[in-house]
Amino acid sequence: MENKHQVVIEGNNVFDLSSEELNALDVIALPNNHYHLIHNGKSYKVEVLQEEGVTKQYVLKINGELIRTSYRDNLDLLMDRLGFEKQGSAIDNKLISPMPGLVLEVLVEVGQKVNTGEKLLILEAMKMENVIKVPADGIVQSIAIKKGQSIEKGQLLMEFEYA
Repeated sequence: MENKHQVVIEGNNVFDLSSEELNALDVIALPNNHYHLIHNGKSYKVEVLQEEGVTKQYVLKINGELIRTSYRDNLDLLMDRLGFEKQGSAIDNKLISPMPGLVLEVLVEVGQKVNTGEKLLILEAMKMENVIKVPADGIVQSIAIKKGQSIEKGQLLMEFEYA
């Protein structure tokens, strides 16, 4: 399967890229979230102003212009096509399974303080390992699953007290 990537700029300009196209970009990382990018012989100064790792949304300053963008990889695109949410669904204080699968690892314990984007568990589904992450800062109140357990889409995984 070819690796596909999608970049959305300002919500409506969608660019589909192959891994080869993405790797062909000439990017140099500089200090303090600055980058130098050369694409099609044109030079760009890029500064990452905001980064939301869980949702993969970014605010960039490119050659002085503010750009809002998001990035989606193969897994994100597949999950969308199948109607799943990659990170799980938070309903009130409950984390609900986004898909059926097998729990490979539970990475937190009851009473543990967790931060947005932190790994909670690894779920094997469709022959792929999917990391389910914390949707918001909080404390793990209960864990309704265990390692080796088969789960269904929509099943309660964990409950939290959100900060």
